[in-house]
Amino acid sequence: MKHYKRNLLFAFALLAGLAVFGFLNAGRFLAAPAGVPEKADAIVVLGGDGGARGARGLELYKQGYSSRILLTGMQEGERGAQAYYLNWRAQMLLSNGVKKSRIFFDDSTDSWQEAGNTLALMKKQGWKSVIVVSDPPQMRRLHWTWGRRFKGSGMRFFLVASRPAWWGQGRWWKNSIAAKNVISEYVKLIYYMLAH
Repeated sequence: MKHYKRNLLFAFALLAGLAVFGFLNAGRFLAAPAGVPEKADAIVVLGGDGGARGARGLELYKQGYSSRILLTGMQEGERGAQAYYLNWRAQMLLSNGVKKSRIFFDDSTDSWQEAGNTLALMKKQGWKSVIVVSDPPQMRRLHWTWGRRFKGSGMRFFLVASRPAWWGQGRWWKNSIAAKNVISEYVKLIYYMLAH
């Protein structure tokens, strides 16, 4: 009986240790698929941007990783006006020297659509690779989603994380925005894996 209690206590301590380890590394796990940028045919700045994604996309553009930027997740409005005048991200790019002819738009409403629509545009334009920019906690889900959509296409994508001020993967629970993003990303990851 004494041996049984000792084994049970050891198993409980092991499970508790694994739970703590998992909690502490939940942000790192989500952000892990992000990599370093590589030259590509376009930079895809995903929708839902609070500013960090657009800034990172512009930075990559200025560093010469690509001469084109695709903005996804457009706001509502008349298509022509929406593209350049109602979209603050387009205005930011234009005011920082990106030529109007180098900005592309897509009105996807979720990550699955963004990947599919980007792939269709790549085929139409003859592009072979894109850099995909989004916030760090989205990288795991994007890796899975874009990987599924691009499988067998011969096209490539490189995930590059933005640098939002609220993100600290080692202490994600200490910032309410980071905590909200980490929790919602785990829910979304499970949903995407089941739905697609």
